[in-house]
Amino acid sequence: MPKEGGGGRSSGGGGRKGRERYQGGGGGPGPMKPEDAEALMKQLGVHTVNLAMMKADKTLGEVGGMLPPGTKLLGQGAEAVAFRLPDGTVMRVQNMMPVERMTNPSVMVQPIAVTKIGNTTVERMPYVTPASTMSNALQKEGRTAIEAKMPSGYSFSDPHAGNYGRTSSGEWVAFDPGAITKE
Repeated sequence: MPKEGGGGRSSGGGGRKGRERYQGGGGGPGPMKPEDAEALMKQLGVHTVNLAMMKADKTLGEVGGMLPPGTKLLGQGAEAVAFRLPDGTVMRVQNMMPVERMTNPSVMVQPIAVTKIGNTTVERMPYVTPASTMSNALQKEGRTAIEAKMPSGYSFSDPHAGNYGRTSSGEWVAFDPGAITKE
């Protein structure tokens, strides 16, 4: 969410592909024309599947209008796209499905703000430095730290280094909501 949430490819943020790819944005006072938003998203490097879902939900123009100039693509997966905004936070866009996020802030980064546009959920998150940018030893330390504080009834079911990281205060947290599941 800076980005203490918004990291892995499916949460959109920690993967190395696409990071720092584009530095433009809509950033206007309201929604963009859908065709302008589509051009912006393509320039950012947003995958066809995510574009198609925003088109189907008729949210492309509104989401495009939320991206200020200087926005960069962090990562994306099948369910979501994450953008690093110029203010250092992350905008995570999950298409066509509700976000189910563990509410324990010591394990899972929590959104600063949540906006629903149609069936699309837009979360503003603090930035978390993804473990995928760290050494193998630090990645292992992070996985171990998150697993050690996992509450009973939950599991770190997708613990790859693009789904968790370290906050600005040094705490290890997951940022992909799909990385932690209820048993």
